[in-house]
Amino acid sequence: MTSTARRTVRGLAVLALAGGIALTAPAPAQAGVLDCTGYLSDRKYIVGPSVYLACEEAQDWDGHLRCFDRLVSIRVHPAHADEACHLV
Repeated sequence: MTSTARRTVRGLAVLALAGGIALTAPAPAQAGVLDCTGYLSDRKYIVGPSVYLACEEAQDWDGHLRCFDRLVSIRVHPAHADEACHLV
């Protein structure tokens, strides 16, 4: 095997390994949703589908207001809604 072929094989192996590592790492956005729902749960709110969806809204670059509005509409105190949406 030529040295160019060896370098190519090594490079492909490194790329395959790096790709495998990237696939196993958890998504940071999901952690934010769990932070949001956990914060509300700690404040004695029932965390159901509406709360989860509101926290997911905050993942978008402009989603804080939608998250806040959705939480306030289901009777989360505005200060708690604001803090929870910022955690995402």
